Amino acid sequence: MTKQLLWEQYKEEAGDDAYSNSQFSYYLHKWESQQKTVMVLGSKPGERLEVDYAGDKLKYIDKESGEIKQCDVLVCVLPYSDLIYCEAQEDQSQMNFVEGIGRSLHYIGNVPKLIISDNLKSGIKTPDKYEPKLTELCEQMSLYYETHMTATRVRKPRDKASVERSVTLVYQRIFAVIENRPLSSLRELNLLISKELEYLNHRKMDRNGMSRWEEYLELEQPCMLPLKVSKLMEVKRSRVGKVNKNYHIQLTEDKHYYSVPKEYVSEEVKIIYTLREVEIYKGNKRIAVHLRDRRKYQYTTKAEHMPVHHKEMQKIRGYTSEDLIRQAKEIGEHTQRVVKDILQSRQYIEQSFMSVVGVIRLQHKYSKERVEKACSLISPEMKANYMLVKTMLENHMDKRQPEGEAEDYKTITHTNIRYITNFKNNI
Repeated sequence: MTKQLLWEQYKEEAGDDAYSNSQFSYYLHKWESQQKTVMVLGSKPGERLEVDYAGDKLKYIDKESGEIKQCDVLVCVLPYSDLIYCEAQEDQSQMNFVEGIGRSLHYIGNVPKLIISDNLKSGIKTPDKYEPKLTELCEQMSLYYETHMTATRVRKPRDKASVERSVTLVYQRIFAVIENRPLSSLRELNLLISKELEYLNHRKMDRNGMSRWEEYLELEQPCMLPLKVSKLMEVKRSRVGKVNKNYHIQLTEDKHYYSVPKEYVSEEVKIIYTLREVEIYKGNKRIAVHLRDRRKYQYTTKAEHMPVHHKEMQKIRGYTSEDLIRQAKEIGEHTQRVVKDILQSRQYIEQSFMSVVGVIRLQHKYSKERVEKACSLISPEMKANYMLVKTMLENHMDKRQPEGEAEDYKTITHTNIRYITNFKNNI
């Protein structure tokens, strides 16, 4: 239906007494305006807390990966005093949503009779005009804090006008101040938000010369319910999975891997996790606990979970050439010289680490004295490596050298050394 068609139908019915098209449009517009009257919904002190996520996001640069992390911002407000609480979160998950509301109640220090949320998937399972169904976590939160929670009507922004105004204020007073700051963690971001939030809530308002905190403490807090719990409600979730052959199991929500003791490889275990911690159970026994890490496809590994040979490999990867030279010096100056030669024999020093570690560990089987003596027989012109030193010790060549002739080098037969006779047929 268009205005033109409506006027034509009206003119046909009214005949000669009908309004002109322009007059009809004027009276139609006037009638429409009268139908759009708005009711003022007053707020009673301590009656409700309105919560919603800001449409825009804040960000920080992860100091480990260099990745830009986008953060959602939860905003909560008491409409009577306009006292605001807000925080940045990794995402709008149910865990973050519920714990964020919990932190707002602990910030306020009291509990409202009602918590009103927008129809977010984080909090509302089934939207409905009369009886919206909450998620299980939100129902648990309502019981824990002894309050009630409901949702606004779908597509009715006036139902949450206070939090909408507060989101705008957060943009102006908090986003504008910190959005271009070089931040490197969510914690750092929230510390800065907290600082600006305190300034906002203690700033005098034009309407009555009081700050939000002053109006809350004087007029609203006495009407609110007491906060009976001293601890934040910590949300726990669980998953069941199978330990991979590399003794790690993936928390699918983050796509991150956590280690368990190697004896649980291929076993089915249960993961219980919060926003901060990951626990892994076999039956009723807790076999591992880690700090939660949200880096995708990365590994969190504890040394005590690793097989012995994996521990050794990790230790070697942590060595520097200076570490190895220092260990070789403890055996003797000839061993130190040989180790330096091996380290310098490769284009990249790290490629020779295993060979050097092998030479140093020969002392455990043959003694420091024998390793040092064997190294003294290797001339600077020879290509030093682990197999050469090992062969000399296995064949007791270090014992054949008379005292005082360590510098009188003799030719050593070794599988890695080729002599002129090896090439006779090619000359």
